[in-house]
Amino acid sequence: MSTHHTMCPPKTPWWPVILIWLPCVALLFTLPLWAAEPVDRSWPIGDPRDANDPNDPNDPNGPKKAVVVHYGYAFDSNAYPPAPDPNQRPKQVTPPSYWKSGGRYWEQDPRWPNQRGFWGISGGNETFVFGVLVSNTLDGGEEKHITVKFDIKANDPNDPLFKNSVTCTGRPPSGPPRGSGHTPPAPTKTPGPNGSTTYTYNFVITPQPKSEWIYITLKTGSNGLSFIFMDNLDIKTECKKKDREQETPQEPPPPDEKQDKSQSHYYWFETPAWPPPAVYTVLPAWYEDTFWDRFGSFPPVWLPGITDHEGVYGLPGGFVADGQLAVHLDDQPEPVNIAVEYVAYQFDFYNASGGGIWWEPVMPPECVIVNAVEELEELENGWQRAHLTFEVMPPPAWQELHWSMFTDGRGGPVGIDHVVMSGSTWWVDYWSDQIDFFTVGAGLHGQYDWRGWDNNPLFDGLVTELQGHSLFNAVEIGGPADLVQPFDGYISREHVFTAWQYVPGDFQSHCDSWGNCGSYLLLLNTYHDGGPYHWSVQLHADSITGAFIRDQQVPVSLPLITDRWVQIDVLIDLDADLYRVYYDGVQLGEAASWSAGVNGQGGGAVNLAALDLYANASSPVFYDDFYLRRTFPGDTDCNGWVDFDDINPFVLAVSDPGGYMAVYPTCTFLNGDCNNDGLVDFDDINPFVVLLSGE
Repeated sequence: MSTHHTMCPPKTPWWPVILIWLPCVALLFTLPLWAAEPVDRSWPIGDPRDANDPNDPNDPNGPKKAVVVHYGYAFDSNAYPPAPDPNQRPKQVTPPSYWKSGGRYWEQDPRWPNQRGFWGISGGNETFVFGVLVSNTLDGGEEKHITVKFDIKANDPNDPLFKNSVTCTGRPPSGPPRGSGHTPPAPTKTPGPNGSTTYTYNFVITPQPKSEWIYITLKTGSNGLSFIFMDNLDIKTECKKKDREQETPQEPPPPDEKQDKSQSHYYWFETPAWPPPAVYTVLPAWYEDTFWDRFGSFPPVWLPGITDHEGVYGLPGGFVADGQLAVHLDDQPEPVNIAVEYVAYQFDFYNASGGGIWWEPVMPPECVIVNAVEELEELENGWQRAHLTFEVMPPPAWQELHWSMFTDGRGGPVGIDHVVMSGSTWWVDYWSDQIDFFTVGAGLHGQYDWRGWDNNPLFDGLVTELQGHSLFNAVEIGGPADLVQPFDGYISREHVFTAWQYVPGDFQSHCDSWGNCGSYLLLLNTYHDGGPYHWSVQLHADSITGAFIRDQQVPVSLPLITDRWVQIDVLIDLDADLYRVYYDGVQLGEAASWSAGVNGQGGGAVNLAALDLYANASSPVFYDDFYLRRTFPGDTDCNGWVDFDDINPFVLAVSDPGGYMAVYPTCTFLNGDCNNDGLVDFDDINPFVVLLSGE
């Protein structure tokens, strides 16, 4: 199913970086708004503006302002969770959550004279962990700053008999940490009250998470006389760069048939918070908010678990109860020439004997739901998964999903988990899969159109949590794996296919009897189970040559990158019957005919038919975060239209494609190709200015 040719040397280096910066700097002076510094809106503790009402447009303090959120804890009572004092928290910021393990409260102790009210541990080999979950403002941000200060009183650190330790780390509430900065640099230490030491940790987390757990861990050594006490905890958090005042609501994008309105929300009920925080979202900038509501007999937070699901929202059973749960998605009005929105909901539910659950999408009265399809999938341990897809005409200004539940006193529980809600006005032109909602260790064959080659389950790829570019999981392609994702309806216009690839440092290529070596990513213009087939793009990672190779009549390559995630992009212009390949932001080879096939032999179709991940019996390679979407020149922050928010991302895409991909991992730097030459360079600046001006 693949071909092989002798590898060529790497291509000519890209245009010199210095030539990029000169026109960019000139353009910055032409448009001084580009270089504007963010306004410092830090307010002192107790400022009356903390009481601003985010829902009141007449509030003189303005709705949804970016602020420094500040919590102080004096531990002057043994209450848990502790009450923050002083506390600067505007209404739109979610209150903190708490977690602790070990430790106890001291009213006073002669080992910390003149100090009253603190937490700590005493004795050998003891551990105390105190956690605080801090959230953001409602505005987005690129960077989150957190400062953590606390006083520590412990045994003499210079005494070799005691080996006490103090650490402070961060972590998002769900999944592996994304981005950098969750582990801060070493703290600064200054003298504190009553013979203590004040520790100060500074976090700079990029990209900004929705929320962050801050964990303080105290550990004593083996000496039975060891002790560590903690008091006067102070936490400040601020979102940087994109936090800005929103004095007036943002306008919806102008009428344009190419405006993409894709948005997704994902919820796991893993933290005892209400309303539940979204663990992962893909939302355009104009999107307003998501609200949850509940009525009836629900517990105040969530159920600890049902069978193998930890953290579930529902009714515990054992008594007569009923309730209704609703999630409200508050859209902006759609452009007038968009006729339909494509909506998909997915959630897991558990319904034991003696209970019941049903659900219903709710739309504004002027909207009609058509082409509704509901499918139920059997999961393990009594759980089921519901898949709902439908179209809404016209696109709604808001939408809701309602769940109604009851238990009759003889059974239960009833609950939901793993909620996914997605919508797009260009559903047919947008496909993505982050591999995060499949069972670890299971195969993808038979799920969401994934299948083994020729619909053979023996060629399946497995879901793994050993690697993951975003959130949780990835798909492992090794050994016999030959995994296919068919596509339908891609016969015109320009699209970008994106996949993130992780090649381990110990990766080993296998060569078949025809001399094809390595692990392959292929795109086909014709695919049917059992044939016929026709390949357009054939890429492979090869440990033998240490190269990432694009097969064609004269193959081209770049050095293979291992032990980190690498973005692979294929720009496909079906109207022009051309495609280009990019590896880690660098173009690999030149434009070539899509329908002519890998070797230019001809006979193919102007059609994108399938993705194929083929291990070729090589050791595992991992993939995550697949996207197939239309290109929107100039929309470099992927918020749905071209505006001043695209200026900084555009400059970054031109000057540093790798840095752009790190900051905007779910977007594509190819949106910076404003003159349609397949490159993102200084020649795109003037066309970008034209797009920015709306001409």
